[in-house]
Amino acid sequence: LRLAGRNWVGGHADPKIGVIMVTASPDLIGRSDLERDVPHEIAHIMIYQATRAGYDRMPAWLDEGLAVNSELQPRPDFAAALSDAVKNNSLIPIASLCGSFGSERAHLSYAESASLVRYILDRWGPAKMKSLLNAYRDGATCEGGVQRELNVSFAELQADWQSKVLNSNPLLDFLRNA
Repeated sequence: LRLAGRNWVGGHADPKIGVIMVTASPDLIGRSDLERDVPHEIAHIMIYQATRAGYDRMPAWLDEGLAVNSELQPRPDFAAALSDAVKNNSLIPIASLCGSFGSERAHLSYAESASLVRYILDRWGPAKMKSLLNAYRDGATCEGGVQRELNVSFAELQADWQSKVLNSNPLLDFLRNA
């Protein structure tokens, strides 16, 4: 992965064959990396097992958000990235997180996805999360799964998440910028 220019990636899962790859150095930092990356990559395998053929349609924000939330230790740098994005009015819209994350804004993409998934779990619970996964397994579109299972649009989900979790009001942000 690093030889191919993807040096921001610490691990990779190929859920179809049940293989994960992670990198770690033989020191305390490497141990910490393993404690973070192994559960993350195993989560991708488990999400695949739950969705099978629908895995290819799984929104990246949900797949990566669940994987980040399975890590043993929270990432404090994600809170700082979210805080900076709110302050600079540079949050990524949920709809833009449906496809794969590019390296340009990967850190913020992962931070937002983890926070959004945690919000969904806290607000609607694990049963609704399972229903959401099933919706994607059954072929729902990125926004369609949210609409069907959570009964909100992306705009409503984003606004609620921003106001309740990030203490940001999208309308006030818009007015300030206007």
